[in-house]
Amino acid sequence: MLHPRDGEYTMAYIPARCLADAGLQENFALHADERGGVVGLDYTTAGGDCFIDVDATDTPKLVGSSNAEFRTTAQVRFYKVAPALDPDAPTDLRGHGAPASKQRQDEHRRRKESGEPREKGKKPEKEKTFWEKNWMYIVPISFLVSNALSAPPQKQKRG
Repeated sequence: MLHPRDGEYTMAYIPARCLADAGLQENFALHADERGGVVGLDYTTAGGDCFIDVDATDTPKLVGSSNAEFRTTAQVRFYKVAPALDPDAPTDLRGHGAPASKQRQDEHRRRKESGEPREKGKKPEKEKTFWEKNWMYIVPISFLVSNALSAPPQKQKRG
């Protein structure tokens, strides 16, 4: 069993006619994960693609068919993780990766330590005061209260 998880198998095949056409030259490529478990398998002939003609009745003749030998090559391939770019890395004013100012480096270090994500194009907002948050409620209420408390206008008598 080649697969790292129990009950799962990795398998591949090629038609026997293709293998015979290639003179018993075959290539195996095992694709492994980071722990060495096989997660994929490429099985090809040395000649490459093989097109089977269903109507053909002749069989390929192997050279020295009495002592034909397999010529097998195998390789193991591990996937590579490419290094990722840091989207929060400090940059210059134009957005290029030039050395940043001391202030931006400190800000980047602080943001990275706190785990705070960077939002592109947004500056951190300062906390609004009570009056800035509630002015739209305070103004109409104060207008209504001032009208309720003021004396009604007196009518002048005509003489």
